[in-house]
Amino acid sequence: QSQLIIWDQVTVRSYSVTDNRVNVGDGVTIDVTLEYEYDDSDVVDGTVTINGNSATHQGLGVWRIVDSEITVQLNTYNTVACSGNILGISSVNQNSQSVNIIWDQITVRSYTVLDGRVNVGENVNIDVLLEYEYDDTAVTDGSVTINTISATHQGAGVWRIVETKATVQSFTYDSIACSGNIY
Repeated sequence: QSQLIIWDQVTVRSYSVTDNRVNVGDGVTIDVTLEYEYDDSDVVDGTVTINGNSATHQGLGVWRIVDSEITVQLNTYNTVACSGNILGISSVNQNSQSVNIIWDQITVRSYTVLDGRVNVGENVNIDVLLEYEYDDTAVTDGSVTINTISATHQGAGVWRIVETKATVQSFTYDSIACSGNIY
């Protein structure tokens, strides 16, 4: 007679996310694939948390959370905990796996004009410097509007519109919209 005993642990095989850099407030889907290390079989039951957030099983050993942040920040997802599965295995090998997500927003660093008071009918360049708040890198692609007017990129994160007014008036430029950039 004999008795086979397997010492085992849950192993984190991979993380995947819908996007690594998103708008502040956006929800991000974070998936982690879990297997029992001894025979590479999928972890399909029990309770799983990712960085303390309760995960739901999606099938084939993939466990999911959806997370969001309301301020600019970087989160690293690298801590999985397991309990209550059919094999009773709670030891987890993180396997050096992790994923980073940045919640970010575009910040208007400055408006620049050569002169704040000009002749009626004169063209004025209105330049706006745009940067990603998380790491202060320049916004260099996508579509930008200044007060609903399409702007062109001049380089180094500076976006320009050219305006003229046919009558005496003052006008405030204070509305920026961005879309279609790399992030």
